[in-house]
Amino acid sequence: MVDHYKLQVAETEAERQLIYAFRYRIYVEEMQKAFSGADHVNRIFRDELDDSGILFYISEGEELICSTRVNLVADIPAGHNLTDWFRFNDFSVLSPKEMSFSSRLMVSKSWRRTLILGKFLNAVYGYCRNLGIKLDFCYCAPSLVHLYEYLGYRQYTDNFTDFEVGYRVPLLLVSEDLKHLQAVHSPFFMAARKYKLLSGSHDLVNWIEDNFPRFTQTWPRRLINPDEHWAYMAERLHSEDVPLLGGFTPEEVSMLLNDSPAIPFHKDEGLVTSGEVGKELFVILSGAVEVRKVISGKEYGLLTLGKGDIFGEMAFVSAAPRSADVFGLTDGEILVLTPDYFQGLMRRLPDISAKMLLNLSMVLCERLRLTTRQWANLTQKQEEAGDG
Repeated sequence: MVDHYKLQVAETEAERQLIYAFRYRIYVEEMQKAFSGADHVNRIFRDELDDSGILFYISEGEELICSTRVNLVADIPAGHNLTDWFRFNDFSVLSPKEMSFSSRLMVSKSWRRTLILGKFLNAVYGYCRNLGIKLDFCYCAPSLVHLYEYLGYRQYTDNFTDFEVGYRVPLLLVSEDLKHLQAVHSPFFMAARKYKLLSGSHDLVNWIEDNFPRFTQTWPRRLINPDEHWAYMAERLHSEDVPLLGGFTPEEVSMLLNDSPAIPFHKDEGLVTSGEVGKELFVILSGAVEVRKVISGKEYGLLTLGKGDIFGEMAFVSAAPRSADVFGLTDGEILVLTPDYFQGLMRRLPDISAKMLLNLSMVLCERLRLTTRQWANLTQKQEEAGDG
C-alpha cells in the first residue's frame, strides 16, 4: 500500500537540491545521458526551466521516489526551443497561463513496478486542474508513446530532435476532454470527473481538431479490436518484406507488434543523432531514410533504407551511443521496439522471441558486411581526393 505517500511541492532550496541530485542519479548515472547542464562535481542536474517551474515529488524519508516538473507556458523564456517545437503561439485561443509544459518525470528504480506512479501523476493532474490549466504539453521517446496515449495525451504536430536527448514526439493533453479520457481508460478520468468543467471545454477540443489534423488521427490501439489493428499493420508491413520477421506467420507478427508504437516521420527530419544514448530499434513501415556519417568535417551518406529495413540495431544490442545520424528521405512511419519489450516477449512468447533474435543476428551480420564495404569505399574516395 502506498496511500500514506503524499504529493509535495518543493518550496525550499534544500528540497530543490534533493530533486536535482535525484535527476543526476537517474539521468546521468543510470541512463548515461550526457546533459550539458549536469554538474559532475556536485552530482546534480538542473536547467533554466527550474527557475520558474513547479517541482513535484514524493519521498520516503529523505529518499525521493518520484519527481516531475510543470512550467506554465507564460513562464517559459521567450525564444526557447519549446516555443517552436510545440507551436505554443498557435494556441492563441487560450492564455499562456492556461497552458503548461511537463518534463523531467522520473521514478526511482526500486519503485517502477509499483502503483506509485499512477498515484503521483493523478495528484499532479489534480494540482494543475486547480491552477486552471486546460492544456498540458510534454514530449517523450518514441518507445513511450503508448504509455502517454494511455494517460490521454495525443500527437498533434511534427516530431523533432532535441540534441541532448534525441528524437522526440510532442504530445498534448486536453485536461477536460472527459470523452477521450474515458475512451482510452485514462487513470485521469476518475479524477477529471470531480472537477467542474470550465467554459468552452467542448469548443476547445473542436478547435484543436480543426487546426491540428493529426490530433484526430491518433488512435490508441486499445480503442480498436485486434482484427482492425492487424488490418492497419498489414497495409504497411508483411513478414516477407522484413528480414527481422522472416519465417513468421501472420498470427505471430500480429502478436509481436500488438504493443509496439508506430510513429510518423517527415522528409529531412532527424530520427537518430550520432553520439546520443538510445536503446530503441526502428523498423521502417513506409517511406525511406538515409544513414549519414561526418568524416573529417564532411558529411557522407552511408546507406539508404526503405520499407522493412531496420536501424538503431547496434545501440539496441550494446546500449552504446549511436554511431551515425539517420534522416528521413521521405515522409513515412517507423515501428519502435525496445529491450524492455523484448524481455517481456521472452517471458510471454519464448518461441517467437527466439526466432526474432535469430533473425536479428542475421540482419546484424549482413549490416556489418555492408557497413564495412561502405567504409572501404569512403576511405578510397578520401585517399583519391587527397592525391588530387
